[in-house]
Amino acid sequence: MLPDTTAAPARPPRSFAFFIHPTNDPDSLFGLKTAFPGMDKRQLETILDWTRSFSEHRLDAEPVAFIDDIVSHTGTRVRGWLVFSSFTAKEMLQLSKKLKERLLDSYMATARRLGVDYVGLGAFTSVLSRGGDYYRDCGIPVTTGNSYTAMCSLKAVEDLLAARGRDTRATSVAVIGAYGSIGRTVSLHAVHAHERITLIGNAANEKSPGLLEALATDLIAECFRVAPGADAPLARQVVGLLAQESERSYRNYLKLCRAAGTNPLILVGSVASGQPIGAEVVYCATSNAGSFLTLNVLDGADIVCDISRPSDLDRTLLNDSGIAYIEGGLSYLPHPVRFGAENLQGFPPEINLGCLSETIALTMDGQERGFSVGSGVTLAEATTVYDICLKHGFRPYTKAGAHAHRSGSQLPAVAA
Repeated sequence: MLPDTTAAPARPPRSFAFFIHPTNDPDSLFGLKTAFPGMDKRQLETILDWTRSFSEHRLDAEPVAFIDDIVSHTGTRVRGWLVFSSFTAKEMLQLSKKLKERLLDSYMATARRLGVDYVGLGAFTSVLSRGGDYYRDCGIPVTTGNSYTAMCSLKAVEDLLAARGRDTRATSVAVIGAYGSIGRTVSLHAVHAHERITLIGNAANEKSPGLLEALATDLIAECFRVAPGADAPLARQVVGLLAQESERSYRNYLKLCRAAGTNPLILVGSVASGQPIGAEVVYCATSNAGSFLTLNVLDGADIVCDISRPSDLDRTLLNDSGIAYIEGGLSYLPHPVRFGAENLQGFPPEINLGCLSETIALTMDGQERGFSVGSGVTLAEATTVYDICLKHGFRPYTKAGAHAHRSGSQLPAVAA
């Protein structure tokens, strides 16, 4: 009998779906322009107005761009789809719980139809899905992309401080939106890198004080994950005060600071009063769906790293202020890739969002579990994701003050 020489069909490349939506009305045209590249702006605006008159139809998320042959530095090739709905960030937050779930279900149904191996929760799909918890048992691994987004932002600030000859261990930092997923990762890292940290939450949220206190207690635990005396002043102070204590809570930390006559280096607060934060480096990482920070709040800051999408800050406020602006959460890709007719946010092909980059890297790596999901992501998990991204050729974009995308248009990354 002759041997069977029929080759088994090759498995198609691994694939991903990345969920997107516009931050504002101008960005609402992105999906339509990608879907109808031959139409001019006036025609697209007519279609947009028409689709908005049928709110039920807007709950149907659809693929608007297919990206083939994205190549890792390891040689692995993947492909993916951008899955789009036309709801802006504010409109999503205004939906009823039932309609939010229907929209989330539509996104995932489209991903299933496409047969993807991995799903990335771009924009406010992360917020609506409670940091991906809604999809935890959906059968397809998901990521919010928040780990790599946070790590890219940290690297951008670190590089700027180094370029200025500044020691991070002698600088103070504030994190606005600290108890969100991105803010939490930034805060956990900061206790090993900075002199002082201020955790800032939403004063309008009655749960904010408790969430900030719980996070501060987590930061205290993080200080003990390195050898005493081997890290930043903040960690040294915490370890020195609490090493012999059975209760390592934030409240006990404050009590011991008072007893020792020393100022606490972990603080909590809000920006509701409009008073200056008093930190040299400020990270913005909220899910506020619009800018709200004032220049007075940032008085005394040298660097603002804005990770929120939509932005927490109207960057024109910083003109002539002497404050350096960093657009956080951006990444170089392994090679230039265009996502759709205009690319996301109008980025050049070699740069894109950290959350999308994390999705692609995890797909390349053959991961079969979710990452960066929920509110309790550890610094160790974020570091693992960062290493996976580096392995496949992604690199943090760290050029301070860069305006890599078209003015006034921002697709929301996963926000805190």
